[in-house]
Amino acid sequence: MDIKKEKKKSFNINNKLVFAAILLIAVVCFLYSTVNSERAIENPILSQVKRGELIQEVKGYGVLQSRTFQQVSAPVDSTIERVILKPGAKVDADSIIMELSSPELSRQVEKAKLDVFKLVSEKQKMANNHRREMLDEKERNLELEMQYQQIKLKKVAESNLYKDGIISSVDYKQTELQAEQLKQRLVFSAEKIEQLALVQKEELSFMEKNISFMEAELKALEQKQRQLLVRAGQDGVLQALNAEVGQRLSIGENIALVGSTSDLVAMIKVPQGQADKVAIGQGVNVGIRSNTVIGKVIRIDPVVTDNTVLIEVALELDEKSGARPQLSVDAAIIINKKEQAYFIDKPNYLKHAKASRMLYKLDEGGKRVSKEHVNFGIESDNYIELLPPVSLDDRFLISEISSFDFESFGVK
Repeated sequence: MDIKKEKKKSFNINNKLVFAAILLIAVVCFLYSTVNSERAIENPILSQVKRGELIQEVKGYGVLQSRTFQQVSAPVDSTIERVILKPGAKVDADSIIMELSSPELSRQVEKAKLDVFKLVSEKQKMANNHRREMLDEKERNLELEMQYQQIKLKKVAESNLYKDGIISSVDYKQTELQAEQLKQRLVFSAEKIEQLALVQKEELSFMEKNISFMEAELKALEQKQRQLLVRAGQDGVLQALNAEVGQRLSIGENIALVGSTSDLVAMIKVPQGQADKVAIGQGVNVGIRSNTVIGKVIRIDPVVTDNTVLIEVALELDEKSGARPQLSVDAAIIINKKEQAYFIDKPNYLKHAKASRMLYKLDEGGKRVSKEHVNFGIESDNYIELLPPVSLDDRFLISEISSFDFESFGVK
C-alpha cells in the first residue's frame, strides 16, 4: 500500500518559522531603538556657555635675535693662528676672539718705520744746513756793515779835507760812491737773509708734512697689526664664527658676528593664512623658557617663506627673563580681545568656523538633542564666541558626532 507524503504541510511550517524569526528580529530592533531613544547619550562631552574675557590669538614660533649687530671682518690678508672664543660665549668690547698673523703686514710696518726714521733724519740734516747757511749770510752782512761804518768815517774825514782843498773832488766823490754802494749792499743782504729764512721755513714745512704723512701711514699699519688680535667690538654674545685655525682670510672677509644681549627682538614665524590678522602695534606674549615676556609687533615681513610670514616683536626684558640671542621661543599675538563675551569650548567637529552654523544643543536632562542655529564671534585655540541670543544655561555637544545617530533623537 502506497503512503502519501504531505509535502505542502511541511512547506507551511517552514514559512511560519521564517516569519517568526523575522518578527522576532523586528521586535528586538524596535525595543533597542526605543530604549536608545529614551536613554541619555553615554559619555557625551558637553560645554556650558561661559561669560568672561576672550582673547583671539595667532600662535607662532621663532628665535630671539639681537637688534644691533657687530660684524667682525679680517683687517688684512692674514692667516688664523689661534681661535680663543667659540659661538655662544659672552663677550665685551675688548674680548679677544682670535689671533691672526700677516708677514706682509709686518714687513709693511717695518718699512714704514724705516721711512719715517729716514725723513726725520733728513729733516734734522736740513735744519742743520739751514742754520749754517743763515750764519754765513749773517756773517757776510756783518762784514758789509763794518765796511759801511768804515767808509762813513772816511767820508766824514774827507769832507773836511775836501772843503779845505786838501783832496780833490774826485777822491771825495769816490768815497761817497763807495759809501752808497755799501749801504745798498746792506739793504740787499738784509732782504737776502729775510728771503732765506722764508725759503728754509717752507722747506722744513714740506719735510714735516711728509713726515706727518708717513707717521699717519705707520700709525694705520700699526693699528691693523693690533687688529690681528681680533676683538668683539661690543658687549654681547658671539653668535657666529666662520673661521678655523690655519684658514687663509682675505681683507674684509666676515669672520664673526657679535649680537647685543641688552637689545633683543623676537623673530616669530606665523602661518601665511593667519598673517593677515596681524598688525603693527598688537600685543604679544612671548614664552622664554619658563617665563612669559610682554612684547609688541613692530614689523611684518612682506615676503612669504615656506608658507610662513616673519613677524618682528619688540620685547620688555629684565634680568630675570633669561633671554639671549638665538634662543627658541613661542609667541601668541593678541589680535582681538573681548571683556564680556559668551563662549563655549570649541566643538571637535567644528574644524572651520564660519559666521554661523548649526550646533547640537542638549536639554537639561541630556536625553534629547536639537539643532540650533548659532552666530559666532571671535575664536581662540580652545574657545569660540557665541553671539546673542544665548543663555548661560545653554549646553552644547562638543564631542565627535559621527558615532551618534541623531535621527533617532528626533533631529533632522
